[in-house]
Amino acid sequence: MKLYLVRHGESEANARGLRLGPVSNLTDKGRRQAVFLAERFKNIPIDIIVSSTLNRALQTAEIINQTLKKNLLQSDLLVE
Repeated sequence: MKLYLVRHGESEANARGLRLGPVSNLTDKGRRQAVFLAERFKNIPIDIIVSSTLNRALQTAEIINQTLKKNLLQSDLLVE
């Protein structure tokens, strides 16, 4: 079994220099980063995607999953 860990794309908080904060959406750059990553994972066998419930992480996972079309689970266990 292989496990791939992916950090969320750039968030609004990241763009302002903040490192933490539960409510922060992706920036346009963050959305482009997620699309780029989806393309990189397109030919890698993935069984499931598990995401934090935080906006920035879930948005990243959803964008990636638009390409991969896998079962997407959300877990509070991944919230910092």
